Amino acid sequence: MWAGVIFLVFIGIASITQRAILLKALLATGQTMSNNPMDAGFAQHPLLTIAHITPGLLFILLAPLQFIERIRQRWPGLHRWMGRFLLWTA
Repeated sequence: MWAGVIFLVFIGIASITQRAILLKALLATGQTMSNNPMDAGFAQHPLLTIAHITPGLLFILLAPLQFIERIRQRWPGLHRWMGRFLLWTA
């Protein structure tokens, strides 16, 4: 099961990284349009895109850690903090 979770985390990280790189390239050239309609929508609202993908990246990285028993037992404060943060980003 953990192999599947790790695989999905890598897919999420790759997707967010690709979106951030494309957004940076579009903004560096001053373009607000792209050949891909989805990219054009993201480029028209760069701050909203960053505000969406940054918490999304943190969620993808932190959510699997909530299910590690060792973290829950040894560092319950960290576990609670991450849980609250994940609820906020969800």
